[in-house]
Amino acid sequence: MNTDKLDFATLAAMRGGVEHTGPLDHACPLCGPDRQSEFNRTRPTLRTWKTMPGIISFYCARCEAKGSALADGTFTTQPISLPLPPPRKPRSERNNLYADHLWQMADVDLPAGVIAYFKSRRILLDDVPPGALRFHPKCPWGGKKVPCIIARYVDALTGKPRGIWRRSADG
Repeated sequence: MNTDKLDFATLAAMRGGVEHTGPLDHACPLCGPDRQSEFNRTRPTLRTWKTMPGIISFYCARCEAKGSALADGTFTTQPISLPLPPPRKPRSERNNLYADHLWQMADVDLPAGVIAYFKSRRILLDDVPPGALRFHPKCPWGGKKVPCIIARYVDALTGKPRGIWRRSADG
């Protein structure tokens, strides 16, 4: 496969000057023009990614052209891999950290409006352990920040915090 058409300048132009290192998909200039249908000529089968400044790697899923073009005009026949990102914490752990953050930011003292809400629902706050309910004045809720009542729930066996329950104080 002749990859002369995939020099650094061509790949950079295909990427439209996008500087991020993530992958972008394009129509392959090597195998696309020979296709009969317009759909297949313009189908994005060529993936490009910037591994570092001055290097753009590529791979076509259809013709299997692959390599890396360097800004200095040189070329390799093997794509240069993206460096692996550092491992992320499991989602449940991230969620627990976020819930813990919201819990710590919430106020133990409930405002009068929240107390009135519970009273209107005939829920006796005298039966609730001190500090079990909290109030967060700007809690993330549905893409906004609203006042919320927060309660923490824990693992029944270990007693470790597992999350929070939120209820908008606006109703």
